[in-house]
Amino acid sequence: MTADGELITVSTYDRLASILVENFKVPEKDIVRETCFDDMGVDSLFLVEYLVVVEEKFGINIEDEKIGPADSLEQLSDLVDARLAEAERSA
Repeated sequence: MTADGELITVSTYDRLASILVENFKVPEKDIVRETCFDDMGVDSLFLVEYLVVVEEKFGINIEDEKIGPADSLEQLSDLVDARLAEAERSA
């Protein structure tokens, strides 16, 4: 919330990028919406560790085969949004 009492919303993409920067020390300049994880220098093991943190932070499950090194942060963001919508519908 702001000092004026307004609710601040942070996009899923921004939260995912923030996790990369804060938890995994990926330089902010290397994070580009359409760039695949491979091109950001993220290997498969790193990606698995990152997805575990994402699952914990968002309270969702992401199957390993849904996101891989050839996918982008934007694609992950879309998947997280879809999982969150599914969880909301089933609640």
